[in-house]
Amino acid sequence: QGFDTGKAKSYYRNLKTGWLANADLTFMFTPDIGTGFKYKFFYTSGNVDGIIDVQDGVHVIYTNYGERIFVNYYGPMAYYQRYLNAAETYRITTTFSFGLSTYRNEAKYLNEYLLLTGRNLGTDYSVNLEYYITDNISLGAELSAFYSVLRKVKITDGTNTQTVDLDKENYENLSRLELSLGIRFYLWNK
Repeated sequence: QGFDTGKAKSYYRNLKTGWLANADLTFMFTPDIGTGFKYKFFYTSGNVDGIIDVQDGVHVIYTNYGERIFVNYYGPMAYYQRYLNAAETYRITTTFSFGLSTYRNEAKYLNEYLLLTGRNLGTDYSVNLEYYITDNISLGAELSAFYSVLRKVKITDGTNTQTVDLDKENYENLSRLELSLGIRFYLWNK
């Protein structure tokens, strides 16, 4: 009894992908070096259904388990850029940031809703290649490594709230490698 292995694997595979958005505010000290502030947002969700034995010797329940997970990151950053051609249409940038990551997990299991929240320090390192369409719009590809681990979470069911210190094997690892493609808009550039 329980969740089918294939469905469970699909569920966890779905949690590995999601929506990503970020915004940077950068102040340049030299044409190549700057500092600023980084914000990142990541959202993912997953659902799986199956039959659960409630261990009363009589009943089994067909139920759905689902999660909606939100991760936010805020932190100061160091910034480096280099144009790759004389026309300044191709640019590579790297950033390193150390800041605060927040976690929110809206979970549903056996018709019970739980909210798990937490926060901890995190780091982010990214490399970005851009092609400028105009002075203020570019197409880009970014590879980013984000690291943060939660050692405790706050759990609430809407009535009761408790903070749980997680065992080392149950730490909530928010870390991920991100590959993103997108359009960047610059309010001020050059």
